[in-house]
Amino acid sequence: DQMRTNNMSQLRRQKKEELKQKEEEALRKEEERRNKSKKNDRIKEHNKRKREEYADKVISREQQNRRKAARKEQKKIDLERKKRQIRLKWSRKRITQSPSQDSIAKMLSTKFGSVVSVELIGSKGNAALVTFESSRSCQPCIEYYAKHDTMRANAIITAEEEEVVTSSSISQRDVENLTDQRRRQAAEREQLMK
Repeated sequence: DQMRTNNMSQLRRQKKEELKQKEEEALRKEEERRNKSKKNDRIKEHNKRKREEYADKVISREQQNRRKAARKEQKKIDLERKKRQIRLKWSRKRITQSPSQDSIAKMLSTKFGSVVSVELIGSKGNAALVTFESSRSCQPCIEYYAKHDTMRANAIITAEEEEVVTSSSISQRDVENLTDQRRRQAAEREQLMK
């Protein structure tokens, strides 16, 4: 190969060198292109992961907000139900036969208003949880049995407990989604700039 190169003309040797340099340059450029492509692929993959993570966070936040709203709604429902409930307790010594659910419902319905349900509670069998149809029936019942010698009635939820439950309610900001949050913040910024 050396002898062959020596026999070549100067022009031919120069062309061979140029060709070799161009081949090396082409290989180098191809390697750079591959490296750049790999780097771009890594960047694309990284960005894709970040988008997925962000979407998961948004979905998670929205689910969390929905759960908060559902808990708030359940608290309201429970509060409304508790407002309509009383605990009725009687003395077993003074009443020969313990009243049944039906007899309690009938007795209270005739005096104070419609009764939705009666549930016997306690291990001794001398207490019942009564749910009226309207919360307005509870107070007259409690007042009537306050001075009664065999039975007494107590409210399930007191005014202080009701105040605590309603004051610890969740604000609208806690249940808004990302789009609503951004709109609200933009409106607030606009108000501040005026």
